[in-house]
Amino acid sequence: MAQQSTIDQNRTKSILGTDDVSGQSSDILAKERAIYVHIASSSASGTGLAAIGSYQVNHLDDGSTTPNVLYIGMEKDDGTYAIKKFDETSSTLPVVTYATIGDNPSRTTYTLAWTNRATLSYGLYSVAF
Repeated sequence: MAQQSTIDQNRTKSILGTDDVSGQSSDILAKERAIYVHIASSSASGTGLAAIGSYQVNHLDDGSTTPNVLYIGMEKDDGTYAIKKFDETSSTLPVVTYATIGDNPSRTTYTLAWTNRATLSYGLYSVAF
């Protein structure tokens, strides 16, 4: 969280509900929300972490579907989708994987993919793209 702008720090404080934005909390959802604040604020310019090529963020699931897992739903103008998954269920560091139509051919639309995000096939960036 170092090097954040004052606006980003205030957004993080608001989402986390605390003035401590040092990142020292062990609560995964707090960490994920802080990550998403950074992603969302970076994607406003289209050049941040949320934008992979021309993908833009549509949805965020911060653990309500699967505890300790953050899903970020992204889509291009042409309907091509990618679901980004941060999974911290089996380690202290999140494992980041992606689901695309390439590995999920029966999920032909973003809506189908997002609805079924917990059961999609995920792979590392080099596999998914």
